[in-house]
Amino acid sequence: WDHFHQGTVKVDKVHWQAHCKYCVNVKAKDLANADQQAVAHGILQAVRTLTILMQEACNNVPHIAGKVEIMANHLLCCQYVPGNVKTNAETFKRGKKWQADDDDEGPSTKPQLASAISNVTQQRFNVIAAKVILFGLSKQEAFSQQLLRACISAGWSFNSITDPEVQKLFHDYIPGATIPTRQALSGKILDAEITRVEGEIKNTFCKGAYSVLSGDGWRDLAKIHQIAFTHTVLTVSLQTYVLHVHDTSAKRKTGQLVFELMEEEYNYIKDVLLLTMIGVCGDAGGDEKRGRLLFLQKYPWMLVTDCWSHQINLILGDYYKANDNITALVDHANEIIKWFNNHSFALGLLNGEQMSMFHKILALILPVVTRWTSHFCSLSRLLEISKALKVTAMKHEDKLLVAAGKGCQAKDKARKILDHILNNTFWKKLLQLKTHIEPLAIAVNVSQRSNTRCDQVLLLLGKLYRTYVNLRVTDRSLSLAEDEDKSHPVTSIIDSIEKRWERADQDLFIIALFLNPPINPNIINSCVLSPGVLMGIARRLYSRVFKHDDTEAPAGLIGQIYEYHQCTGIFAPAAWPIQELKNSLKDDVSFQDSKDSL
Repeated sequence: WDHFHQGTVKVDKVHWQAHCKYCVNVKAKDLANADQQAVAHGILQAVRTLTILMQEACNNVPHIAGKVEIMANHLLCCQYVPGNVKTNAETFKRGKKWQADDDDEGPSTKPQLASAISNVTQQRFNVIAAKVILFGLSKQEAFSQQLLRACISAGWSFNSITDPEVQKLFHDYIPGATIPTRQALSGKILDAEITRVEGEIKNTFCKGAYSVLSGDGWRDLAKIHQIAFTHTVLTVSLQTYVLHVHDTSAKRKTGQLVFELMEEEYNYIKDVLLLTMIGVCGDAGGDEKRGRLLFLQKYPWMLVTDCWSHQINLILGDYYKANDNITALVDHANEIIKWFNNHSFALGLLNGEQMSMFHKILALILPVVTRWTSHFCSLSRLLEISKALKVTAMKHEDKLLVAAGKGCQAKDKARKILDHILNNTFWKKLLQLKTHIEPLAIAVNVSQRSNTRCDQVLLLLGKLYRTYVNLRVTDRSLSLAEDEDKSHPVTSIIDSIEKRWERADQDLFIIALFLNPPINPNIINSCVLSPGVLMGIARRLYSRVFKHDDTEAPAGLIGQIYEYHQCTGIFAPAAWPIQELKNSLKDDVSFQDSKDSL
């Protein structure tokens, strides 16, 4: 047994597993070399300890039965066993006593690990009962890359990897993995992932595949202003990839700066990713919009459009600005939310009434400017718990006034809050306000998807316009009282939709809707847009995108557009099974469901 590690499992009722120490040492040296390569590539922080290396090597070396004859046979056959040990094994096989000498006790015969691992000779090694097979180099690389993607996708800080509970979680349930450091995650592992994604884009998509660039700016927690760019590859899956994030804190936020950054991304998409960029999308901020206009001036064939999720949020802003009474109503609602959230005793009383009435507690939501649906969610939640608020105000009025504080100003504010809560007119107006902004909230949710298309945006705008026109007609005192429309609150929404549609690249949206096969071309009112006008729009857009003069458009283009509009020729139902096409292209999340919910 001086030349074997004894395992913890018996191969039969008597004999234990035996692992040749010479084989184990060679395997451990190979593992140490692999760890050194991993450290050089940034996958590991340091070479694993001698004990761990020996444990994994022992697990990977095949065991034999701990019978004396079998162990002697292995010593004779093993290529790593020293010559003097083999001689002793031969003597033992001939029936003579094992001849121990000084060499047997010295470092030349005692199994030891190479100096690359440790300078300390291990005199004895006992296998731990719980066998842990540590990840090999390739599996460790895959684990590190997936951990990086999980951190980024979930928004975890790289520092969270060093948290003791996180370390314990991995140690207990994924013991074979080595947890990379935060420096490795944000350094070499991240660089390797960027290289992998770039290669994936090149290998997955055909050279010259169409791509659309989008960008946005924000301030992070450190107050550093960032501008990030993404691009969406126009395939069936419409995959979106992050390109670059630029720190612009020390630069003036001008349209020229955004234009220069856009041009850098354009060259990167064209020269590095080998894709064809055909359009740019972004919000309506002054610098972003100016940057896109400069980009359009230099590249007039590009399709440039605003982010319509942002546009719809601006429509909500126009609604608030045009109706002072609505703004005041929203302010009163926010005051109620803030007051209860800032007074824990009052909030506790409200939660108690909620539990008594609803058997659950719903939190009050304070709207946030950058969360575009938060205004609607805030008002909806306030209306949802309005009964609990009223009961709280009536049952605990004295307690709520005491909870407000000792100052007269604090008590006056509390009385004002309670008056709003007990005012039925306030809740009726709040319900009307919710009805007005609900279609906008649904439209924002639909339009902010990463794969929203131009035809969907046009359908959304049409549906919004019709919804608010019908709402205005419904609220008339008389069906023919059109003079009341001008003073209706939603008139500002209708005007804002018209204003923003007027500024849009209408050719792009109209043709995108017209050329969507699952949508019947007859959805477009021929009295407003006749077939001839549609043909002119299509030819104009084709000539711009493909860099032709109007006179150079293909001869058959107009004829094919006419056949498509009339559903004849190659576009006849018999030749083009539209229903089968609809079924094959149906999304997991149906846009039709979103339209119906409006």
